[in-house]
Amino acid sequence: MILKETLLSSTLINKLSGDLREDYAGVSIDTRSMVRGDIFVAIHGESFDGSDFVDIAVNKKASLLILNTRSKKKVKHKTKIPMIFVENTINYLQEIAKHHLKLWKRKKNNLTIGITGSNGKTTQKEMLFHILNLTFPEKIHKTIGNYNNHIGVPLTLLKLEEKHIVSIVEMGSNHPGEIKYLCDIVSPDAGLITNIGFAHLEFFKDLDGVFDEKSSLFDAVKEKKHAKFVICDDDPYLAKLAPNNVLTSFGENSLDIRVRLHDNCLVINFGQNLIEIENKYILGKNNLKNLAQVLLLAIKLFPEKQLELIEACSSFRPSQNRGEIIKKDGKVFFLDAYNANPSSMLHSMESFIDHLLSISAKIDNCLFILGDMNEIGSQTEKMHAQIGDWARTKNIKNIAFVGRYAKYYKGLSWNGPKIYESVDELIKEKEKLLLSFEYFFIKGSRTVQLERFIL
Repeated sequence: MILKETLLSSTLINKLSGDLREDYAGVSIDTRSMVRGDIFVAIHGESFDGSDFVDIAVNKKASLLILNTRSKKKVKHKTKIPMIFVENTINYLQEIAKHHLKLWKRKKNNLTIGITGSNGKTTQKEMLFHILNLTFPEKIHKTIGNYNNHIGVPLTLLKLEEKHIVSIVEMGSNHPGEIKYLCDIVSPDAGLITNIGFAHLEFFKDLDGVFDEKSSLFDAVKEKKHAKFVICDDDPYLAKLAPNNVLTSFGENSLDIRVRLHDNCLVINFGQNLIEIENKYILGKNNLKNLAQVLLLAIKLFPEKQLELIEACSSFRPSQNRGEIIKKDGKVFFLDAYNANPSSMLHSMESFIDHLLSISAKIDNCLFILGDMNEIGSQTEKMHAQIGDWARTKNIKNIAFVGRYAKYYKGLSWNGPKIYESVDELIKEKEKLLLSFEYFFIKGSRTVQLERFIL
């Protein structure tokens, strides 16, 4: 519920026309998905102007229009729908989100959890939501989809309701300074950094730049009075974060909380307790450690619910093309086609190879389908070649590379794999490939649309 006092809190308001109601239900920036009664915020981008869609918002019975002051001349039609004109609609969206969050946090036990990292942000968000929501049904709020930037985060916060006690907010970053900026909006009380890996290198240049950016979340959380933060110190960069009363670290060689993998079951020495996590829906050490990380944070926040939280871990299932195991027509597909960078590619391939070995499946009976890895800048050719060479060291003989960077995957000394310039070319050989293999590992960036191979 968006309160009238929230909408009028901004110092950016230039003029108000019409009478405002006492409260409003929702906020939309897209007339295609807005519903009757929504507040329509006409945001501006490099190639679009939201005010061009005001007529549609009016026809869809918007309850309020938030418009850029410069758009006054464009809005010529007469309507009884109230309008607020502001200097910058994106800044206004962020400001009312901060105010909405402030009102929600008047309940002293309500808290926000920030999640960032190079790989696995959405997976950890979904894991944490799953175990908390089973423990506190209907009381947990989360980022929907990948609404994790300077526009998506405020839209996420504006969906907070009175019933919620926790908001899990995913934070993405393409440029230096963005995580710090998002933390100013979210005001996180607790947090997770998944890892530091080779993502968005065209702007961060190297892993030092990635670490500086992602650690901004830790810097923001540690200032809170009752803050909690969990990292895996198996990551050499995250291990640099100074221990204090906020930070809990874990890992295979951690001095804080020791974890180990045994028969695809994660065993955690947590204080005087031994916690065993077994989940038949996720593969490999990396994903089990993701689950351990969110569980440890949940226990730190709600120690009285430890047993319920542990029990909830066993039923988490990946979805939305993120590490899904799909069995179809007698074949087994591992689908991770939402995003890809060198770190996540290696983690996923290692996990799937371990899985094949654990079920005594022959690696030669598996086709590895690797798509483009985007947003790694000047290191694109080098990083793709390294993945190809790594696959060769693992004696992976059946491999298909798909996309505009597929030729780089080969490496300089290896001429064996099949190259497809697009997923359409791959699909043309689908029937033959299905007859040849029982297992399929499929991973690439979203732009390649590798999930179409399974449809």
